[in-house]
Amino acid sequence: MTDKSVYVYCSSRSGAIPAYKEEAEKLGKAIALEGWRLVYGAGDVGLMGATTRTVQAADGDTFGAVPTHLVAWEAGKPIWRNNLTK
Repeated sequence: MTDKSVYVYCSSRSGAIPAYKEEAEKLGKAIALEGWRLVYGAGDVGLMGATTRTVQAADGDTFGAVPTHLVAWEAGKPIWRNNLTK
């Protein structure tokens, strides 16, 4: 387990400006390189998804958290959804 965590909240859309996605990926890589854990809303789309996937691709630690009343509305990572149905 890591000593530090950072919570990132960003868009569930990538938007029309490619630089936003590039910056989200840079942030994800920096979080992983620092050895910090990314805490996020468990979404897997848009800028949040890009940040999360980049952290995970760099073998970084992530923790997705979403209130149960929002589960039906969120596009979560497949592992996250599978764990809810068990």
